[in-house]
Amino acid sequence: MVGQTEKPPDPRRAWAAYEPDADRSWNLARAGHLYRRAAFGASWEQLQQALSDGPQRTIDKLLRPHQAEVAEFNRTYDEYEAATGSVD
Repeated sequence: MVGQTEKPPDPRRAWAAYEPDADRSWNLARAGHLYRRAAFGASWEQLQQALSDGPQRTIDKLLRPHQAEVAEFNRTYDEYEAATGSVD
């Protein structure tokens, strides 16, 4: 909740695409925050890759995973489903 003495955020900035600058650099904390909000966290290797890739490429990878990753997820999910006996 915004305190009584604080101004509400500027909607133009709040909804603008993130662009790293001197005050808001792309760093480990921001990469970790992105992965916590958009995924289920990240490994150290994923965070290091995110730092190397930059914010936009990292977002693109999170929103459009490689088909091999999707296929692997589906196989794993199917195995879990079969193990719990919830297969139709």
